[in-house]
Parts: sequence; structure tokens; C-alpha cells
Amino acid sequence: MRWAGLFALLLVPSVAAGDIELGGYLKLNAILSDRAQPGTSLSDQTFSVSGIPLRDGKAYDVKDTQFHAKESRFWMRGSGSVLGRNAGLLIEYDLLKDSAAYQPRRRHLYATVGSPQSGQLLVGQTYSTFANSAALADTDAGVSVGNIVTRQPMLRWMRESPSRQQQWVVSFEEPLSRIARQEAAALIVNDDIKVPDVILKWQTWQDWGSLSVAGMIRQLHAGQQSSVSSREGGAISIAAIINLGMLHNTRIIASAGNALGRYAGSHVPDAFINAAGEMQLRRAGSLTVAYQHFWTQSLRSTLSYGLSRADLPGYSPATLVRDARSLQVNLLWTPVPGLTLGAEYVYGHRAVRVGTQGELNRLQMSLRWNL
Repeated sequence: MRWAGLFALLLVPSVAAGDIELGGYLKLNAILSDRAQPGTSLSDQTFSVSGIPLRDGKAYDVKDTQFHAKESRFWMRGSGSVLGRNAGLLIEYDLLKDSAAYQPRRRHLYATVGSPQSGQLLVGQTYSTFANSAALADTDAGVSVGNIVTRQPMLRWMRESPSRQQQWVVSFEEPLSRIARQEAAALIVNDDIKVPDVILKWQTWQDWGSLSVAGMIRQLHAGQQSSVSSREGGAISIAAIINLGMLHNTRIIASAGNALGRYAGSHVPDAFINAAGEMQLRRAGSLTVAYQHFWTQSLRSTLSYGLSRADLPGYSPATLVRDARSLQVNLLWTPVPGLTLGAEYVYGHRAVRVGTQGELNRLQMSLRWNL
């Protein structure tokens, strides 16, 4: 679905005739980890499951200090009209593409036509419809285990109820299979799939908070690596924000299915191929629970706990992650509008199929200035 981003760019002239807004923020992170991966790794600069060192190497107790500004973001937002209908455009980049250099990484590139009330079409790359970005934990040092944060090209249609309290969404998104083979450490990555991932989502907003339910059907394809060229599977994700008073809230994301795979994180394969060349699907699940507390209007904290687990067959590679969990707690202070100072503690744990485990303790200090 590479055409999705191209189509979004084709709408730039129409949107440019309207209003253009530039923005972003600069963010500096200072990170101290009690353990680090050998060499230079992005996981030492932003928390990820695959970056939690295992207790099987000499580098396990090596401490690491990092300073970087790669989480800085820059965006352009436009609004205009196409064929008499409202149109919008968002292009956003950060600098987290490479561990050793400051290289732009595309986060969002999409265009919209229409309005949610009358029906809106979105074409381009953004958060998957399977995700609920509003329900993500307000963490500062990386995404909690269990959060769904996949961004990919798609074609999406959404419509809200007249009361604006409910929304229905259908999307066709980039199909990509990441498949594990017996005794092979590297995953098969195949995007030569004719059928897109199909996702349906219903969402509601009420006085008590919000709730979304998303269902997904996928075709997983291994190309010539399997005697069975493809299999179909699915997954479901439920996300909620529960208001606790005027400011405090609890956020929950729970997902499960036999094709959850990469949507739960890069450490979870989509399918497996055994010695006979047969492709098999296995269940996986993830959960994140976070509580956000406002001490004052300008001072807030989040406590987030996340976990994920995959049912791995005995023939799968020994280094695949069987289960992982994280705990994060932070303090974020906004002394003046546009400036936020943060401190966050992160604990991460992972265990691979053969039982080897590892854990990570990290402290991150940050300064963010909105442009």
C-alpha cells in the first residue's frame, strides 16, 4: 500500500491553497541504564522489549549513559478543500531512525477528505485503526509493554453518530508478515500479500470516559518458504479511558488473537513454520493498565504496568520472547506553557523460549520545548 502515501502527497496542492501550520517540539533526553545491549542500539535510547539484555552475556552488567534529542518532532498540518469538501493533511517526522546518527523517520503522512459527521476518508500512514492512541499511557521514556502503536499505510473510512458520541471505522491496511522458522534466528519478512489487513472499530465517548473495540482479520503469507502459502487469522483489541474526577484517569488496553503478532510489538512473530514446512498460527496477548494523577494543574504523574505473552511452539528459535513486562512511573512538570521537564523510572523484564531471562532498570530525565 505504498500508493497511500503518494496519494496523500498529491493532495498537497489542494490543501496548500488553504491554511498551513508548522510546529513540533525539541526534546532532550538524559538516560542512565544499569544494563545495555552490546554496541550502539536504539533500544539504549528509547525503551523496547528487544533491548532488554539477557543474562547470557558478559555485557549484562555493563552500565550505559545516553544523551540525545532524537525524539524531537517536526510537523506540517494543512487544511483546505477538495471538490467542495473539507480536506486536511498531516506530515510528521522525528529523528529516531538510526542509533548512531540523526536521520529523519516518518511518523505520519496522510490526507483526509470530508468530516467525521458526514463521513471522512483517510489515505496515508498513521496509527493503525487497531490502535487507540488516546488510551496510550502518558509515559516519557518509551512505550509500555502491551500498548498498540503500529503506524502503517492504510485506506480508512470513518463516520460519527449525529450526537458525536459514537464512531464507526473500517480500514484496509498494509499487509506484512513476520514469520519465524525452525532453527533460524532471522524472521521471514514478506509484504508480497494481495489481501490487506481488514480492521473494524467501534468507539464511544461518555461522561465517564471512552471505550473502543477493534477487530482485525489478516492473511499471513510466507511466500516460497512454506508448503502452505498462506493462513488467515484474527485479533481483537479493547481500550478504555475511565475518568476519575476532573483530571485523573485510568487507561486500559487489552489485545489477543492468533494473528496479533507484530501489532503487539516487533518481538512477537505473526506465524511459525515447522520442520515439515507447515505454517502455524499461535495465540498471543497483551495488556497495559495505567493511572494518571494530576498533583496540580502543571504537575502530573503516570504509573503504568504492561505485559505480553506469546504461545511459542517448541521448534521456534530459542531467542524468541515468550513473555515480557514493564513498569514505569514518572513526574512531568510544565512550569510555563510549552515547556515540560520530566523524570521517569523504567523497569523491563523479558524471558525467551528456552527460559533465559533478563531485566533492565532505567532512569530518564527530559526537557521538552514546544515550537
